[in-house]
Amino acid sequence: DEWTKEDIDFDYLLKVVPKTFLLESELKKQVNTYAQTFTYDDMDTIDRSLFLLGYGERKALKTPKEVIINELIELAKRYSDEWAPKLLNGIMHKIIE
Repeated sequence: DEWTKEDIDFDYLLKVVPKTFLLESELKKQVNTYAQTFTYDDMDTIDRSLFLLGYGERKALKTPKEVIINELIELAKRYSDEWAPKLLNGIMHKIIE
């Protein structure tokens, strides 16, 4: 698939992406609190990116918890390994209030 400018939600990107950089250390502490067998730094880059995206979206746009988790699970199914959806679901439920 080729992407065009019309396919990209620039408004979303401008609101969420800058927020993710500011929130990474906060998210890292949260993940490390709830993860039992690994740390945030041990995670696959894709999984860390998905956590950051979801956490940033929640903080920047106040997207409902269920919507964020559902989106992350679908992205993980498509782009990560077979365990990622369960990992994201379990930890994000604890992190997002």
